[in-house]
Amino acid sequence: MRKTDTHPLFTASAWLLQHLSYRLCRWYFFRLQDWTINASPLMRQVHKPVILATAPHLSHSDVIIVPASIPLRLLPVRWLADRKIFNNRLKTLWFKLWGAIPINRDPSGSFEPDDIRWILEFAQQGKCIGVFPECCLVGGPFGDPHRDLVVSALKRGISVLPVGLVRDTRTPQLHFLSSAEHKSQVSIGDPLSDAADLLDALVSECLPQTDA
Repeated sequence: MRKTDTHPLFTASAWLLQHLSYRLCRWYFFRLQDWTINASPLMRQVHKPVILATAPHLSHSDVIIVPASIPLRLLPVRWLADRKIFNNRLKTLWFKLWGAIPINRDPSGSFEPDDIRWILEFAQQGKCIGVFPECCLVGGPFGDPHRDLVVSALKRGISVLPVGLVRDTRTPQLHFLSSAEHKSQVSIGDPLSDAADLLDALVSECLPQTDA
């Protein structure tokens, strides 16, 4: 990660854009599109620095839905994104203005050791960092490649929140046209306390249970 990738300008632009769109996004996703939020009551005690471990990553809207699901005091979310998606100037500018930070990742989603150090040093400046198990919209759980980041974050006293995303696979309907139960949900679990816990298990625990 280069120092220019964490320039204060992009934190300021992310703060502005995410705050300006916060109410609109909450109205759109949680009223019009019928999403729900299931958040741990312990989230009230969480303050920056914090890492949001979010899975699965299946839509470009994930980077909008999650910031709209957390308290304003935790914004902006600076998302870690695979450097290979920054492949043209316009897209790169938009991603960075929204808060994305280019990171080198291998096919398994692993971070480079030097990048882990930079990520945590940056977070300790009072930042909220969002991380997916991978950056290519292919889904998947967290696992061993992310353990080093989480273990190191907890050792430094950085809060880590598991965030689960569940999507309704039916044809989308507006809230006022459907009486069906909510199927799309953002679930935010308790802050991690044990560095040995597997993130994939914790993210699964914070997902809503559905009847067979």
